[in-house]
Amino acid sequence: VNPHPLKVRTTHSAPTAGTGNLIDNSGPVEDTPKVYVVYWGWGSDPSGEQSYLNAFLSSVGGTSWLATVHQYGGGWQAGLLSGTWSDSASVPSAPSDAQIQSEAVRAANHFGTGTSYNVEIVVATPTGHSTPGFGTQWCAYHGALGSLANVTYTDLPYITDAGASCGANTVSGNLDGVSIVEGHELAESITDPLLNAWIDSSGSEIGDKCAWQNLSLIQTSNGSYAVQPLWSNAAGGCVLSSSVGPTGAIVSGVSSSLCVDDNQSSRTNGNKIQIWGCNGSGAQRWTVNPNSTLTVLGKCLDVNHSGTSNGTLVQLWDCNGTGAQQWQ
Repeated sequence: VNPHPLKVRTTHSAPTAGTGNLIDNSGPVEDTPKVYVVYWGWGSDPSGEQSYLNAFLSSVGGTSWLATVHQYGGGWQAGLLSGTWSDSASVPSAPSDAQIQSEAVRAANHFGTGTSYNVEIVVATPTGHSTPGFGTQWCAYHGALGSLANVTYTDLPYITDAGASCGANTVSGNLDGVSIVEGHELAESITDPLLNAWIDSSGSEIGDKCAWQNLSLIQTSNGSYAVQPLWSNAAGGCVLSSSVGPTGAIVSGVSSSLCVDDNQSSRTNGNKIQIWGCNGSGAQRWTVNPNSTLTVLGKCLDVNHSGTSNGTLVQLWDCNGTGAQQWQ
């Protein structure tokens, strides 16, 4: 599968909001994302991108902006940035995608990430060293590593090299594009890491549908950062923030070590809900919503066929607003 790019600002087509909501294609979603950044061959940093990017990624988790991914089963918790590495190995002046992927694998081995679908490797290349097409066709892209199952990678060139085409000075300063572009890639990697999860009928992801529109500043614990809106199925449009109800484990009264669990973290309609050892995974993080639903991984706790007989099973199902999904 080819990686998924963010087109440059000057050539991005009209927003694809008209193509409808994102569709769940049943691929994995990052319910507990862990982001690792490798700064490959950086010798100079004239714009100060490294410190800006680190500060953004270390504080964007837990914001109401990133909370929009929650409705799709994505994790948005604080502490997303799990490691950075300055790899002194030389970087080609125009690294190919294969070379970017090779560096991502090298970084994954350095960090000891394993092969969880929650792992994101961001390969940040230095000024003057970018994959062909950067700044003229695209600003960054993400995809699945061909040689490391489940792990996603992002090719993130030195964004300010592209100037306004990739967001410089579109909101408040020269570094705006760094957080706009990486924020776009972050949200898409969470909701569609292997390019087979949440996509609309035209092939657009959560960021594409709102790319380069209504750019704004958000506040994090590390300061203000420029971002784009994200697509919300719940709102039926592009939003800069979303609210999430109380979220956490539902612990059994039989034993404090047992939790209500979505079997194997599946989002398939009809998947069984069970008791399992508490493990802190996304399959056990339930949200109590204002409409009296209980959701996990973007789906609702549902009574099978709205049954009322003793022994009727409860299951996971698309949220549909029926009484079978109302809990008190």
